[in-house]
Amino acid sequence: MSQGPTAAKAPPKPQKSRARKTVNFVGAVLSIVLAAYIAFHQPPAGLTVPAMRASAILVWAVCFWILEVIPEYVTGLVMCTLWATLKVVPFDRAFANFSASIWWIMVGAFGLGVAATKCGLLKRISLFILKLFPPTFAGQMLGLLGAGT
Repeated sequence: MSQGPTAAKAPPKPQKSRARKTVNFVGAVLSIVLAAYIAFHQPPAGLTVPAMRASAILVWAVCFWILEVIPEYVTGLVMCTLWATLKVVPFDRAFANFSASIWWIMVGAFGLGVAATKCGLLKRISLFILKLFPPTFAGQMLGLLGAGT
């Protein structure tokens, strides 16, 4: 029973190992503890309590981005939401980048990028660009730089 080319399935997502899950959990707990320490620590001269809390949220977010505890976009949205909820940054400033017109251009560009990737156009363009360069190490390196992949 052959399934033909249209029955191709996406490869399964790789599962996180037990060690990676443990590192993520310990890192998440430590980043929350570190953020709480910074938030409730006495601010140094010239720094206000809201600035310390904003810094604590930023430290938490950076740790979550490094450890990839949750997806990056979720961490960014939670960070902006915490800034606005705790009133350390005004709401219109915390979400200023989402209200600009450039945001919709980026959404469109991401959509086009996903479409080009799903249909295989990016791979075909990359292979075409690689064919333009000689089959030497230097030529293929230049081709990879030109293709951007």
